[in-house]
Amino acid sequence: GVPTSADCVVIPNTANDPIISGASYDALGLNLTIENGAVLTVNATNDIIINDWVNINAGGDLQLNDSSSLIQVNNNPNTGTMHMNRTVNMRRLDYVYWSSPVTSFASSAISPGTPTSYIYKWTPTIGTNINGFGNWALGNENMVVGKGYIVRGPNAFTTTPAPFTATFTGTPNNGVITTPILRGNWNGGTYSTGVSTTLGTNYDDNWNLIGNPYPSAVNAISFLTANTNIDGFIKIWTHGTLPSTAIADPFYSDYVYNYTPGDYITYNSSGTSSGPGVFNGNIASGQGFFVSMLHTTGSTSENITFNNSMRNTLNSNSQFFRSSTNRNSENDGRIWLDLIDSNLNSVRNLIGYIDGATNSRDRLFDAITDEKLNLNLYSKIGTEPMTIQGRTLPFDEYDLVPMGIKVPQDGNYSIGIGAVDGFFTNTSQNIFLEDLDTNIIHDLRQNPYSFTAVAGDDSDRFILRFTNNTLGNEDITNEEVNVWAITSDNLSIKSTKSTIQSVRVFDILGRLLADYQNVNGYEIPLTKIQKNNAALIVQVTLTNGAIVNKKIIY
Repeated sequence: GVPTSADCVVIPNTANDPIISGASYDALGLNLTIENGAVLTVNATNDIIINDWVNINAGGDLQLNDSSSLIQVNNNPNTGTMHMNRTVNMRRLDYVYWSSPVTSFASSAISPGTPTSYIYKWTPTIGTNINGFGNWALGNENMVVGKGYIVRGPNAFTTTPAPFTATFTGTPNNGVITTPILRGNWNGGTYSTGVSTTLGTNYDDNWNLIGNPYPSAVNAISFLTANTNIDGFIKIWTHGTLPSTAIADPFYSDYVYNYTPGDYITYNSSGTSSGPGVFNGNIASGQGFFVSMLHTTGSTSENITFNNSMRNTLNSNSQFFRSSTNRNSENDGRIWLDLIDSNLNSVRNLIGYIDGATNSRDRLFDAITDEKLNLNLYSKIGTEPMTIQGRTLPFDEYDLVPMGIKVPQDGNYSIGIGAVDGFFTNTSQNIFLEDLDTNIIHDLRQNPYSFTAVAGDDSDRFILRFTNNTLGNEDITNEEVNVWAITSDNLSIKSTKSTIQSVRVFDILGRLLADYQNVNGYEIPLTKIQKNNAALIVQVTLTNGAIVNKKIIY
């Protein structure tokens, strides 16, 4: 009969080897033994789910074909050797980010047609570099479980994309897997690395290239939620663009030809930076990806953890280094905005009103932008530039989202709606872009906004907004409940809806005690005010034009 999750499954050596096939079929077992000379094949899109262990006897084989999965529930060790195929489309100069789903697998065996000098791993921080920035290092070695490696296409390939299959051979990984990550100590501003004209940032000694260690997909949000020592997003390389002399050097070295950092997609609980329907939120088997270790971790050397709870049959294993995002709530709404230059080059930014997000910095809903992009469109949380920003629900039509741009040269540019979902699919919901340089509020629903810009970074030029009206008296009154004076150990002002533009503090006689301008954030500590149980009036001006007065004793 058909085995269940309570049955021990034995695959004997017979004339007709069994094949798990069909349309997304789940084959079950308590444990699995493959006898000498026997082969069990799992065809693409099908899964085999084993509660305990897998034992593959010498001469036997478990063959997992592309996008199939071996999923295990309990943390039992496996024995024996299986084969797992992963097929990608690539060109000779394309690098693919890999991770091994089996033990003791040599990185050189991924692509025997690639010289070993084109296999790399990432070193997160190097003490001899200025501010400890990281760099690539040769990665011809047995792949460390849970680490990522990049491998260039075979020398026989051309500039025309062609299918390439990597076959991983070894004992399938299972159970709790911990992988070391590192960071440096630099947490200052941008700086010259001394080896490139591209500036380093405070994140360039924090990046870690890791990878899915299992022969099944891992849910990205489950992984990010469990590992609180990394920032709450992943970056996946799509190798969509061939290297070019027109692309600027990376921060870590000087090259003639360069790959574009725009080929990374970013994903978190708000969605995918590159648009809807691009990434399903599941990190495929064999997939390497970047994470950023947080500056606030207790140690500069810690571990990230993978476990079996991140693996289940709902996690599709079909999207290797590609990205469809599942919306979190029927109340959500997201906008992808595109910045486009005169040569039709573009970059995309995501702003989402997401169940669970706030307007402050949220680890799992916000993702920093790549400041090294020559063409960039970003939103802001305070002064921090974001490629993905999740914002609070319920949606407030008077919400204002500050946005900035970076352009490589003087010229003509445009910003338009690249995609929408959720409540933004209702065309009656207005979407405007305010240009603070020209004092124009443009209706993006009608057409993209065209403008001229000077080369460089302009962080305060635009505001994404949803009405072209100013606040009425009733709206200003409603802002009262969204502004808080926190008077515990230290005095601070917090806004839960709109960003704070400025704060002024007066005594009961109307004398100005402190003035905080250009706050551009959701919370500010009033460090100039000493606690002496005095009556104070705090005047808070929000970026949407509302002025809120708070009377407090501090």
